[in-house]
Amino acid sequence: ELGNSVINRIYEARIDEITIKKPHSSSPRGDKESWIKSKYVEKKFIQKLPEMGRNTLLRRSSARRNRIILPDRTTQRPPLKPKPNRATLPRLTGLSPSDIVQKNNTHKVEEEEEEDLSGLHPGALLYRSAALQNFPVMA
Repeated sequence: ELGNSVINRIYEARIDEITIKKPHSSSPRGDKESWIKSKYVEKKFIQKLPEMGRNTLLRRSSARRNRIILPDRTTQRPPLKPKPNRATLPRLTGLSPSDIVQKNNTHKVEEEEEEDLSGLHPGALLYRSAALQNFPVMA
């Protein structure tokens, strides 16, 4: 779970591009209400992703409807492997968290300049931006 402060940073990462000014505790109630409405109801702070994810889902569902069901299909599939979790992932020893961050940051700076994120699936884009703590991309 990300927590309220991280979610707010994600929502407000693109605040400079929006004409709405964030209210303070001394601001009038109307300003606070319009801020909340634009943030959570109208979702003005969130950048819409391309429709590529929806098309994939539509194709999959139509393929399911047109598929012929075979009675012995379950025996033909290999068993599924569980996804690794924190307990099963290999652990690095002898390195402090700051060493890992420094090593990761030196490689990621080079990757950021060369990598084109426009073709990524929305889930992969969210994963990468979360790893880099790039809140504007997450929004």
